[in-house]
Amino acid sequence: MSIMSKADMVEVENLSRSDDPSQAFLAAEEYMDSLHSIDLQSDNEMAHYFVATCLPRIIISLLKRSDLDEDVEERAYMFLESTLLFIARTIDCGMEQLPLLLDEIFMERSHPFYVNSISRSPSEISEIGDADSGPEVFEDETRAR
Repeated sequence: MSIMSKADMVEVENLSRSDDPSQAFLAAEEYMDSLHSIDLQSDNEMAHYFVATCLPRIIISLLKRSDLDEDVEERAYMFLESTLLFIARTIDCGMEQLPLLLDEIFMERSHPFYVNSISRSPSEISEIGDADSGPEVFEDETRAR
């Protein structure tokens, strides 16, 4: 597992607020790749701190940004996608912060990052969450057959 201290995580948070947060995104992605549900279900304090404090701060900081150039913005979208994959892989651990992060990412709430997006339309991320669901999906599929 990738080892990060609390000081490392604070540094990653600070880097995420820089003009080019790409290094912060990379460090966070590498740490997310090393974590598994079992780490979040155990007494792994650093894993808990990352998911409960560091990752939400990075995401909120990113979503409040409106000043990223196109290349950095594209990298930010890749980070959000990596975060979604991490959440999908670990949601079964029961940490209440994971669904809250999903809500923050999918519910645009006029975040400057989405509103001022250059490289993608602001609704691309939220459209994933707007997919048809529930019993009516199966009814429509049955009618189509």
